[in-house]
Amino acid sequence: ALANGLVLVVTFIADIVLEAKVLESAMSASAPLAQLKRASCLSQGDGYDTIALLEDRSSSIVALSVISLAVAGCGFLADIGSVYLEWKGSEEQDKFKHLVVFVAFVGSLIELCLGVYDFLVN
Repeated sequence: ALANGLVLVVTFIADIVLEAKVLESAMSASAPLAQLKRASCLSQGDGYDTIALLEDRSSSIVALSVISLAVAGCGFLADIGSVYLEWKGSEEQDKFKHLVVFVAFVGSLIELCLGVYDFLVN
């Protein structure tokens, strides 16, 4: 059980690092998109609409990344707590350990749902 907890800790760390990179990339793209939109150099055809759509998607990606980072952070902390309680091995803390494992599971489930939603929408 301790090894399983450590595997989940590593996956949450990877998720946090990757979400931070997505957030940084989306935030760095928003300024150039806003400048292109204000410049009105793409006023012919669908150019302006495309830039407006890209700007909207960029802000949507930023919002989802912030939410995902928060959920991954909570899941990471819950997994750290779970690993610690498993390592300590106290019977008095079994109820707390089940709660911590449940929080980590719910965090993983929310992360999965957010990832699928983000994939389908963006």
